[in-house]
Amino acid sequence: MIVPTNRLLLWAAWIVLPCAVIAAAEPLALLPGLAVALAGLLFTILDFQRGSKLPLDYAVEMPALTRYSRLSEGTLKLTLEARTDRSRAYSVRLGLSVPEGLQVEDPIQSVTLPGPAGRFAIAWPCLPLRRGSYQIDGAYLECRSPWGLWDVRRHIEAP
Repeated sequence: MIVPTNRLLLWAAWIVLPCAVIAAAEPLALLPGLAVALAGLLFTILDFQRGSKLPLDYAVEMPALTRYSRLSEGTLKLTLEARTDRSRAYSVRLGLSVPEGLQVEDPIQSVTLPGPAGRFAIAWPCLPLRRGSYQIDGAYLECRSPWGLWDVRRHIEAP
């Protein structure tokens, strides 16, 4: 899934909308206003296309069940496996689908994944509010498009 970032929304509100209003109000500003609006639209479409081609081909490994005692700190450990080589490192945001009763300090972590294919270990400190077994359904991966106008999101199912 691809969603617009605040940068895109603010850019549209501060540049494209005023250019459209000025172009509509002043006949001499019609061509420059349309040129700016079309250039912005082209820029946005190009970033969308480049963002949709980002290599977010990862698999996630995590224990099927983790057991915790009530109010004893623990760690959720997962491993991301890159299936394809990348030409550069990617900064991504990684989030967990945490079950009820398990509290994590920060459900979303920002990590930089290196370019070459490989395995990357990530750990989350957690605090169970009750004892028992917990199952993590999967993780969510989010990466910015090259020009930062779009966020590319993907859900990774746990095996």
